[in-house]
Amino acid sequence: MSTGQLASLAKGLSAYPPNKIKGLLNTLTSAALAAGGGSFSVQTDAFALQSKTLSATETLNLSLLSLPPLGLPSGSFASIIKWTNNPYDSSTNPVVSVSALSQDAKELSIHSLPVPFTTRWPVASQKYTFLCGSGQVYLTVGGGLVPAPNVTRVSKTRWSVLCGSSMMNVSCPIETFSCPPLPATCSYWNTSLAAWATDGCVSEYAGNELLCHCTHMTDFSARIGAVVDANKQLFSMASSVYSEEGLVKYAQWYSIFGSLGLFSIFLIIVATQLDYPIRKAYVNLIYKDPSLQLILRRTPYTPIYRYNAYSSFALYKELEEPKRIRHEGFNICRRLCVQHTYMQAFIRFDPRLSRAFRTLFLLVVQFHSLFVTAFFYNFAMSNSDLGVSDIILLSVLTSCVTIPCIRISSMLLNHVGLQEFRYQFPMLYDEYMRRVEFEQVAAPLFKGTVGGEGEGDSGMAAADLDEAAQFKLLEWLCFCRSNLVEEEAPKRAVIMKQLAAIISNSYPKFDTHSVFWDYLPCHTIYGWLFLFSSFGWIGWCLQYLLLFAAAHSTPIGAGILTSYATSELTTILLTQPMTILTVTGVLVLAHKYKNRLPWPLSKLGSVSTKNTIPSMYYFSNPLNHHTHTVLSSELAHTLFLKLPSCAIDIDMMSAAPIKSILAQINNEVEPTPDRRVQELYYQMVEYYNKAFV
Repeated sequence: MSTGQLASLAKGLSAYPPNKIKGLLNTLTSAALAAGGGSFSVQTDAFALQSKTLSATETLNLSLLSLPPLGLPSGSFASIIKWTNNPYDSSTNPVVSVSALSQDAKELSIHSLPVPFTTRWPVASQKYTFLCGSGQVYLTVGGGLVPAPNVTRVSKTRWSVLCGSSMMNVSCPIETFSCPPLPATCSYWNTSLAAWATDGCVSEYAGNELLCHCTHMTDFSARIGAVVDANKQLFSMASSVYSEEGLVKYAQWYSIFGSLGLFSIFLIIVATQLDYPIRKAYVNLIYKDPSLQLILRRTPYTPIYRYNAYSSFALYKELEEPKRIRHEGFNICRRLCVQHTYMQAFIRFDPRLSRAFRTLFLLVVQFHSLFVTAFFYNFAMSNSDLGVSDIILLSVLTSCVTIPCIRISSMLLNHVGLQEFRYQFPMLYDEYMRRVEFEQVAAPLFKGTVGGEGEGDSGMAAADLDEAAQFKLLEWLCFCRSNLVEEEAPKRAVIMKQLAAIISNSYPKFDTHSVFWDYLPCHTIYGWLFLFSSFGWIGWCLQYLLLFAAAHSTPIGAGILTSYATSELTTILLTQPMTILTVTGVLVLAHKYKNRLPWPLSKLGSVSTKNTIPSMYYFSNPLNHHTHTVLSSELAHTLFLKLPSCAIDIDMMSAAPIKSILAQINNEVEPTPDRRVQELYYQMVEYYNKAFV
């Protein structure tokens, strides 16, 4: 076909929507360039098209486009289409499509463009002529002068004229006056966000033209450079954003991110208040639990809770009956609610990790993720296409920024939670730690090997026991010699003295405080540091997001927030429930059929603990790295799973970690735990209570 025939075909496409015919126009242009000697143009009511074959070394200059040498393959060409109607939205902003294409009309990706390409836009400017002597003002229209409308004479030598949508004052003796060009922004259509984007484009006025210098890079160094440059530019405008003018100009974003900050504070306050009545019920349950009665009677006047001076065994007068522990079977719906990452922060009670801390941790993760998304925005948007290598690099960079934050926050959360529990329940924490020490020292009695001479200072307090007590303790060994390897009596005596010293140690003394202080979100220096540092990071993320939103067009900021909100809602309503259900199902089946599965899959179902500790005790203990026997793990199970579950009226099967309930779900019988150390501990405690209390 001839060039004229191809031009006629192109004109025939003008009746169709612009976004539907771009590909067809590129195909026709490719054929027309081959037939017409390297250049082709066509003008219709819907669009104006210009194209030219590209040279590897020469600059291309068209009426609206300047393109530097690109070094593209032979036969490649550039195409610029100026649309009469905006193909992307309902605005009247002029739009051109700029493409570099191969000989077969496929769009080419431009890598590492050293010099940006430039598009030129004529800027219409109103021009006034003043006849100061006669007091007349004319407007230039089409090369002629017409009386200017909307002109107000302010004084004898001063007029107010319309420029765009605002009025400007002009004074004689000026004869001609041209209105300044209207503010304009160079932008491109971001197909992934379905919104206009400005990154990678710089605006410049030159006379009556607006020059748009744009570049989009895809190689690694260029993408990282785009991130660095964009963030430098973002922080350079901080002084204008944090000003009176900025407060007015960006009032929308100030209100959005300010509301998010206030909402975060509100959530922490609500979480703190939710914990208060549950904690009261938890203390009541501790005093009613049979397994703790022997320990509580040892110190009848020591408060178990720092913020209730009457919470001792002798003085506690709680009238209401404790809730009964629920023993329902496995219920997947209840478990879904309690184990949900977001819902559990407000549903579940944990005496070691308060609701306020867990909610704060979730807020830090959410705002940090949103910050990382905005921080690397220019990496992904520096070009419309992301290659596989780009995606891998972006994932690595995002992980390097996100994972350390989450890991550090999680580590601090657990450390702070333990310190908070230790401060609020000093007697319970001390009881757990002395059990850990006791089982470590007692282990050689039942393994046939005696440890070194004393474990730290534990053997020093034996001198405080009278000879009769030591004799009685040694006499007890006669009834369990079958459990012991024949050892020399002096070595057993050393161990027994150490154990007696552990039992005889008094519980820590501490001051109690008014119940008013129980309403605070945290109670230790570690807790306050975690609180302020977390809110400090949330504040940093919010101010960065404010700068990001101010530096980009409104659709970009709104698109980021909308996209992230959609992602989070999907996670809450779909991803999290599906993950919990899938993991539970896979582990239950893998445990049930572990003997039939091949090696990698059988490991999923294998559940092992040390010293035959029941899995319900071991895996429900958040401090299981200290656990040595059932002595300490059973106490942890009571404090951290059984009683908290009862306090919020749910069954333990819903609140327990999945590994701890696999045997119960599959109706398996676990090995009988080794309770010899536990029996020795209780017998020594009873003896000590009778002999010295």
